[in-house]
Amino acid sequence: MLKTTYSGSLSPHIRMKRHHFFVILHIDYNMVMTPYPTIAIIGAGQIGSRHLQGAARCSTPLDIYVVDPSQQSLETAKERFDQVAPPDCHHLLHTVENASLLPKHIDIAVIATDSMHRFEALKSLTGHCSVDTVILEKFLFTKLEEYGEAASLLESKGITAYVNCPRRVWPAYEKTRGLQRAQDGRALRNN
Repeated sequence: MLKTTYSGSLSPHIRMKRHHFFVILHIDYNMVMTPYPTIAIIGAGQIGSRHLQGAARCSTPLDIYVVDPSQQSLETAKERFDQVAPPDCHHLLHTVENASLLPKHIDIAVIATDSMHRFEALKSLTGHCSVDTVILEKFLFTKLEEYGEAASLLESKGITAYVNCPRRVWPAYEKTRGLQRAQDGRALRNN
């Protein structure tokens, strides 16, 4: 049995007078089936908790699992969720300390650990759950061989994977890329 924090409405049949409430329940995650898309955020630090805030703003009800071995990080992530979740939030929010406590299927997983632990987090996640899509934060891994192993793992499990590289669309990065291309062009012409 696991301790889970739920945010929002537990079911369409339960209504509370307050707009936002929390209920502590003891449940077996593998027995819980929700009609909501299931999201797992692995790593509840700065980046992971920001992904959680993005999920909190989603208008589609989500079944969200946040995984981090640090109870303090999980609490901080929960606070950040509460800062942005709308009053009529219908997401189910679960905080757990390891991936073995996740349900057997995840629709989307965000792996937001540090790069040193990212490959192990990916192996742990895919060893326990079937996953449709994984979003990996960059810089991906610290060891060159982990790139090939991760590609093989994702391909063998049929998982679609994306690398989150938002800075490439920031104006300063666009300008830097343009300057680099201009320099590359000059270097080629000078040779």
